[in-house]
Amino acid sequence: MSSGELSAARRKLATTISARAKAVSALNGAYGALAAEAAYDARADASAAARNAIDAAQTYATLAGAGAVTPLVASVVTYGAGLWADRAQARRLRDDNLKMANAVNLLAKGLAKEKADFERIADEIVQQEVEAHGALARSGLASAGQALDPLTSGLGVTLVKDPDAVLTKSASARAATQAVILASANGKTAALKARYSASLAALDELKRQHLEATDDKPLDLSILNQRLSELDGLLAQLKSN
Repeated sequence: MSSGELSAARRKLATTISARAKAVSALNGAYGALAAEAAYDARADASAAARNAIDAAQTYATLAGAGAVTPLVASVVTYGAGLWADRAQARRLRDDNLKMANAVNLLAKGLAKEKADFERIADEIVQQEVEAHGALARSGLASAGQALDPLTSGLGVTLVKDPDAVLTKSASARAATQAVILASANGKTAALKARYSASLAALDELKRQHLEATDDKPLDLSILNQRLSELDGLLAQLKSN
């Protein structure tokens, strides 16, 4: 991949990540409105918020290049008067629940494509970081020793007093420096890949909670909020690549 192609791919990824942030924000708002609907019969807010979450997730999935996403349809998702006295409220909650499932599904499809796009350029990103370190050190604009210090401290290693002097004289020291920087860059991309996978698993769990809800097993909003909080934490670490 040329440097121009890599730059274009990273710009596309940045645009996708920005849209994902908006979709996640809309999803959080919709869950808040759904909780209010269940507790206080805030009928208009929940439906509009769920629709907004779908629209934002659809925009994200489209920008990510996820392709056509088949809408989920109701299967066992039903709510009756046995759970809520207001039958109209029960119908709204059923409909809003399905909208939420679709919003989560769209977000998952978009994130899967975003993950694939990131993994496609991960090796090039690593190589670019290693080359940037080397170029700065060779130019004299940055100290290779300073760059190494935070990396080696995590290994429990203390650098010699003047690492730059050693690097100037020793080819093996320069090779070791490159190896440490490469390992650090690879570690960061591996961590990002793991967070993508964990985020997708969290979205699958959210979707399952919605689609398995019935009169006998109603939505547990406390569990949904816990899963959403976990997802927020994971996605917050995927802000930029």
